Amino acid sequence: MSTYNDASLIYYPSGFKAGKAYSLKPTDGSGDLTFTRASTATRVNSAGLIEEVATGVPRIDYTGGGCAKLLLEPQRTNLALRSEEFNNAYWTKRNVTINANSTTSPDGNITADELIDNATNFLHDVYFAPSGFIQNTFFTISAFVKPNTITACRLIASSVPNSNAAFASFNLLTQVTTASNSGNFSNATSKIELFTNGWYRVSLTFQTGATGTSWYADGCSLRLEKPYQTQIYSGTGEGIYAWGAQFEQGSYATSYIPTTSTAVTRVADSASKSGISSLINSEEGVLYAEIAALADDLSNRQISLNNGTTDDRIQLYYTTPSNTVSVFYKSQSGATAFILNHTLADITQFNKLAFKWKENDFALWSNGVEVATQTSGVTSIPNTLTRLDFEQFNGSADFYGNCQSLMVFPSALSDTELATLTTL
Repeated sequence: MSTYNDASLIYYPSGFKAGKAYSLKPTDGSGDLTFTRASTATRVNSAGLIEEVATGVPRIDYTGGGCAKLLLEPQRTNLALRSEEFNNAYWTKRNVTINANSTTSPDGNITADELIDNATNFLHDVYFAPSGFIQNTFFTISAFVKPNTITACRLIASSVPNSNAAFASFNLLTQVTTASNSGNFSNATSKIELFTNGWYRVSLTFQTGATGTSWYADGCSLRLEKPYQTQIYSGTGEGIYAWGAQFEQGSYATSYIPTTSTAVTRVADSASKSGISSLINSEEGVLYAEIAALADDLSNRQISLNNGTTDDRIQLYYTTPSNTVSVFYKSQSGATAFILNHTLADITQFNKLAFKWKENDFALWSNGVEVATQTSGVTSIPNTLTRLDFEQFNGSADFYGNCQSLMVFPSALSDTELATLTTL
């Protein structure tokens, strides 16, 4: 099998401009993805630095290193103001002093602050009270931190009454992190991610309860810990570097959204291509994607071949239960309709997935293995499938994740070819 010769549409994250992500094949532009996002956004570039991209520009992202990925995210708002200015009065300081612009930050500029503890035998932190409290809702607080003479920190969120709280501790030497919650807060989880030049992004996700009334005065706190997991101690003039605070409504941290005096919203990404019936063989073919979810949040996040109606469609998607990938196939107004399911080891890691359709011969492949089949059914009539969408046919269930490659084949590949195509 020659992947390039056999595929009718090949997308790898590479060339782009405002409103468009270029396909590798066809070369005449007829397969280029239409891209929208009605705001600026940030990405990690090939040098490992965070940078802002303009409104409507696709984000070819290199978070974590390795190959480029097309990053597609939901709309989020950073509710933490002065995200790079811990010396600003917006941030209350408790037994710490701030040395502003002390070192190079994750965006390559000298804008990261140093938080220095004092000799008081008590808490050492900076904090703010967010605007607006929502009950029974997931929130995530995050920040970029870099070890200095202090090598551990903690993120905390709490509401009135103060018994409602979530905590996460981070050891920046071992990258060990723990999370817990109290009162009516629940589902606390934590994450630590390595960025460039010794920086880590630490995050705490939690769910508010039904009885909270507002955020506590120190509702969101970045706290120094010394020794590890000891919150109250007498400081000795030591510190840690910090930059890029973010507080957002959602069950995971999304890409950094810088703020100054007001909250900032990054609008959702969207990618699609219509009018490509010549690139999709409705009677037989293969849809292939190397993708990773942003989180295992049990929502439906789909990539689909369709015609904008419920009648004929192929939907490859993440869904519930945990770490599940599925395919929904429907042809000839429901003459054939079925779902194939498979449990992946981790949907947040890249997996190579392929779905083959042919009359009485349908199969889902994952990482070199055929994992589900359907041995009866008719396919769509010619020229029925006309669109590729990073969402469901009707504009819902948007695919939020990373796409490292996507291909459409106009013929049903053999088992040997599918095994080769999807092997990690």
